[in-house]
Amino acid sequence: MRTLSLAKALLCASITASPILRRAFCRSLVTWPKQDIAALYRGFVATHRALLRATTTLAVASTVVLAVPHSRALRANRLADFEQLRLSFYQWLFQLDFAEEVVSRDDFVFIRNLWREWSSGWVPPSDHLDDVIETLQRPGVLTAALTYYRTALGHAPADARVEELRKNTEGDISVPTLLLLGTRDRCLLPRMSRGAESAFAGSYRSESLDAGHFLHLQCPHEVSKAAAEWFKAYPIAAV
Repeated sequence: MRTLSLAKALLCASITASPILRRAFCRSLVTWPKQDIAALYRGFVATHRALLRATTTLAVASTVVLAVPHSRALRANRLADFEQLRLSFYQWLFQLDFAEEVVSRDDFVFIRNLWREWSSGWVPPSDHLDDVIETLQRPGVLTAALTYYRTALGHAPADARVEELRKNTEGDISVPTLLLLGTRDRCLLPRMSRGAESAFAGSYRSESLDAGHFLHLQCPHEVSKAAAEWFKAYPIAAV
């Protein structure tokens, strides 16, 4: 399924934070039919859940997740939290017809400000952020990126095949999972993870680091250490 293959590419790009992978992924978006791009959100979520649950098919021994809690907890917490709803304003903005104009205005100052707000007290590396902006400036990429959010809120057509897969992966996750959160995250408040343990049948732990939303950029050594210790505790041989 092409949507799932694309979602896996996004997962790999986000984990490695590689500019080359990110550019390759975004360039591929502009060649896709709109209905497939619109299905990316659900495809990514379904693929992520499938990877976590497939202890035998994919031999996943353990996993580490950064910044974003399980959707079961996020759905339950966000709608009752005024501050989180306010911080999520960009998602509502992205639903509007003029979102592309707002986001791209003045050399994408909107994105630059958003990144800084998401990690209070931390300034993103200028070369990294410039690379993000350069990617968004490529033809078709910005609309494709916004379509991710439009699909998330049901304002873009979904792929019925991916939706069926999503329903089939709603069960509890058995793969040992470590969730790393930033105490100063202003994109998704750490408390959005409350109750996430209910989604895990296997080992689950949440740890907090003194960082904002982009933990892998702000404190790469701490993230690497926590991930290495978790993978050592649940090695591949244990599968």
